[in-house]
Amino acid sequence: SRNEVFKERIVQYGGAQVVSEAMTRFVASETMQSKGSIALWSLAVHRSLKAQVGQSAVCVVNGLAAHVCSEKLCEECVGAIKCLSIDEKTKKLLGENDALDLIFSAMCLYSENATIQQSALAALSNLSVDVNANQVLRISSDDLDTITNGMRTHPKVKDIQESAIIVLRNFTCSPSNCLILQQDAHLPGLIRSAVVNFNDSFQGRAEDLLQVLPLLNQ
Repeated sequence: SRNEVFKERIVQYGGAQVVSEAMTRFVASETMQSKGSIALWSLAVHRSLKAQVGQSAVCVVNGLAAHVCSEKLCEECVGAIKCLSIDEKTKKLLGENDALDLIFSAMCLYSENATIQQSALAALSNLSVDVNANQVLRISSDDLDTITNGMRTHPKVKDIQESAIIVLRNFTCSPSNCLILQQDAHLPGLIRSAVVNFNDSFQGRAEDLLQVLPLLNQ
């Protein structure tokens, strides 16, 4: 489409880099971080541009860190991270620059905001597994509490339940994560509620989780 061609030309001529430099220079400006994050998010929607735009992902993380107390900016930055985190190289860049800690912080601060919860969980589902390195994100009990709190607060939002179940299923690939999942006695009930509420096993992931959790308690 014309819109996609226009975005390709913007990136080709260094538009994403210019936005990144402006965000870095004016990191204290919430307006600059807002407009910059939205611009990068829009450019990265095009799959062929994700890797190139992803090179500017650090400025989005820094903007989120500087303005985490702004709910509106958290929506925009976490949304941009969700989109950018699909690219494998960008995943590594985000992981090296504290994006995960900031995502969990945003979820804790704005637990009632369904948009932030959904975007954060979608980003975590991308970031929790490194296929190339065959690695899984190691979580703490606090991290798990943050995720289950989102499920508990938004039981009728399918995207949140689905993304949470994807993340939790990813976590079971790590034995240390399984031990943490085992300690949450309420987790099986949350998963079953999601299955019942939406009459959906989420591509079998919910069933996989429910099969694993009882085994951990034996």
